[in-house]
Amino acid sequence: MRPPSAACRRRGSWPASSRWPAVHRQTGVSPTVHRILAHIEVDEERCAAILILPEGRTRSTADDAKRRVGNRVETPVTPQEKVTAIHSLAQDDRVAAAVTREERRHCPFPGQPCPERAVPASTRALRRH
Repeated sequence: MRPPSAACRRRGSWPASSRWPAVHRQTGVSPTVHRILAHIEVDEERCAAILILPEGRTRSTADDAKRRVGNRVETPVTPQEKVTAIHSLAQDDRVAAAVTREERRHCPFPGQPCPERAVPASTRALRRH
């Protein structure tokens, strides 16, 4: 028997049968999508979720599955997802300081606080939270 791959050891072994009986597993859907959708507790909802494709797509991606279960996505698309990504980046003091420096550098009134309308929407969102 072959030892588990490095990827399996990193994320831990996840048996598909734990949440996906063989009759409900979908060929052509990645194990990652199955693993993410396994967080849906109700069996009927979980089995229906794997069958429903996102609008205009031929297959589900990991981000689509994360949106379905309410997790943070890797590639934000909607304005709310982008604000959430900015907030998670701003948790690091060095990143927040760099963003502040960058915004001050682009202020149309050097040496003065920027008026609210001159500040980009992403920075205004950070100030509100």
